[in-house]
Amino acid sequence: MGLDETYGTTILMNPITIISLVCLFAGIWINNYKNSLIFSLAGSFILIIMEIYYFMTWHIMFMTGVFSIQTSIGLVYSMFYVGIGLAIIFFFTFICFQSVTLKN
Repeated sequence: MGLDETYGTTILMNPITIISLVCLFAGIWINNYKNSLIFSLAGSFILIIMEIYYFMTWHIMFMTGVFSIQTSIGLVYSMFYVGIGLAIIFFFTFICFQSVTLKN
């Protein structure tokens, strides 16, 4: 599998990503505010961490065989920045909505 065959589903097959999605969806559907907040924030934060992890390590298996931040930065596509930016925006938007909900 090469660079062009790396799909978003590769990230979704990771057990940690699946756990974070379960936490995120559990947080959305739980009625208890405190538990909902904990699950949702944990799931969102883990997704951001997993995206950064894949950014830093994807080339090890496919190209270089060694960990290198310079290689990761040099070979990054612009869609990584879009993805991580959207994930961070989602995370902070969620926190803002939760704080508004808490005030009401």
